[in-house]
Amino acid sequence: MNINREDVIVSALSSLLLENIVECEDFNNVEKFGVEKTSELLCRAFKCALEAMDEVIFQEKDLRFKSKGFEVRSVLTSAGLITYKRRRYKSESEAVYLLDEALGLPHHLKVSPQLSCLAATFALDASYQAAADALSYYIGTTLSRSSVKRLLKQNACLLEGGNTQESKVSSPSLNIEADGCYVYQQRTKAQKRADKLGGKKRSRRASKEVAIFCAYSGKKNVGKNVKVRTHATHFATTKAAPDAWSEFSSLLSKRYDTDNVTHTNFATDGDAKYLKGAKTLPGKVSVGYDLHHIPSKIAHTLGADIAREVFATMKELGFEDGFDILETYCEHFYELEKDEKYLDLIEFFNTHKQSMKTALVHNLGTMEGSIAHIIGSRCKRFGGGWGTGLDPMVRLRAARASGIRPVLATRKSTTLLPEIVQSRTLLEVENFIADLEQRAKENYTAYDRKKLGDKPLYYHQVQVPHKSSNERCASLLRKWG
Repeated sequence: MNINREDVIVSALSSLLLENIVECEDFNNVEKFGVEKTSELLCRAFKCALEAMDEVIFQEKDLRFKSKGFEVRSVLTSAGLITYKRRRYKSESEAVYLLDEALGLPHHLKVSPQLSCLAATFALDASYQAAADALSYYIGTTLSRSSVKRLLKQNACLLEGGNTQESKVSSPSLNIEADGCYVYQQRTKAQKRADKLGGKKRSRRASKEVAIFCAYSGKKNVGKNVKVRTHATHFATTKAAPDAWSEFSSLLSKRYDTDNVTHTNFATDGDAKYLKGAKTLPGKVSVGYDLHHIPSKIAHTLGADIAREVFATMKELGFEDGFDILETYCEHFYELEKDEKYLDLIEFFNTHKQSMKTALVHNLGTMEGSIAHIIGSRCKRFGGGWGTGLDPMVRLRAARASGIRPVLATRKSTTLLPEIVQSRTLLEVENFIADLEQRAKENYTAYDRKKLGDKPLYYHQVQVPHKSSNERCASLLRKWG
């Protein structure tokens, strides 16, 4: 009967679990023991596998790389803390760790990409401290909230590479909405000192504007009177409007085939800094005043309740009938109050009639729901205040709403490992290493013992040709060659 490695592993773990079941007869304790033991064994297995691969890379390295001994490295992973030894090499100009280069794991990195992704995922919906507590329980190692905040920022920095798609969305028209919302900022140390001297509990807090954009190719029906955006892309940032538009335009070119876009329907609430960005949009741009936002001029003159009622009538009766009702309202109020502001409003209506029609016909103006979901539910909680962590948070939440998870941003393209690791099993690698050790011992002369001590000969140099197909190692050789 053929027994594979998985069967052996399952059999060994089941025997450990059985011993624990007999001892305590409590499923909760058995489950906890099983998870902890599995994580412990996985960390030990990681250590053995990484050190074995380091040995293989040592045998296949170019002779110009001189080994300068071992260094211990610790990496916090989703299974726990992994501590292993790997060789440090030195060429003509600098030191390098070939194992780190092969794995694509920079030597200064303290947390694995997978755990970094988990930290960002937890922190997007819970506080930094709650995310740290959950991760600490999960990995069995204490993690601070400052570490979670730092990992979240790292994921946000890597988002640019995660926004690309293999195939761009092709559509003759795009719908784009833009708006801003304000989030409270934390008090600075100077503000806290001033409050203390003035006897105040808290001064009036400053706000930071978050610019949020949404692009989509259209809407589809998913139920009765329910429509959802298709190929939606969200983007949020705390940068000023010109920089925000620049980054959003770059994102559009990555997600959509903008060369084939002939028409763009753009909705906003009339804010000048968002209207200026319309010139960066692809195709012929039709600007629409977002009816759900209600331009401030209309709401201030007629009152928000009356304005909403008129816009609801437009949807029921059609734009032309609703527009006539809106003008009638203004004429009626002008006759009663003789106030010139109503005449100004009628002129405003006629000037922006086409913009209002564009928003109504294309069903634009659902941005408030995106703001509440992406920004409000995490960043506008009662009593909260934000500092430098606001921009990474809103960027990652907008990316998640677009279907871009932090793991896509964290995971980089991997390079080819040495050929022996690809084509052989771990047991064959171990036998390969054992054979090298045996051959080194046979060639170990009395002179070598005196000169090198107890260290085997192959540790210092083995005359083997460079066979590695590792792209990172090859690039380093070209650099140093």
